[in-house]
Amino acid sequence: MTTKANILLIAPELSSRSDDQFNLVIADVNLQVSSNQYGTRTEEAKRYLAAHLLTLIQPEGSSSAPGGSGPVEREKMGDAEIEYGSIADLIGSDATRYDLTRYGQRYVAITKRLVPLFKVY
Repeated sequence: MTTKANILLIAPELSSRSDDQFNLVIADVNLQVSSNQYGTRTEEAKRYLAAHLLTLIQPEGSSSAPGGSGPVEREKMGDAEIEYGSIADLIGSDATRYDLTRYGQRYVAITKRLVPLFKVY
């Protein structure tokens, strides 16, 4: 069973996300990932997809997420500056970009091995 505790084992940096955020993402993932497609790797696929989605959202009640609210758009070494894009920028075709997180990349790798004709758009 996909749980917050199991997701945090692979992605401890997501501990600042709320229970509501975890519950919503887990419910969505349960609808998207089927044991008919993934067989014995269903739970692994669910964990990595959930971690991917949770990485893309900002913790509740936070105006600035510790991990940023979107993909890194700029980094600067002198005077240590990092600029994050907005998650709103991902709406549309980019919303499913699994390459944005290491968890999404792992989900794609699992999927490509198990699901025939899988294509990332």
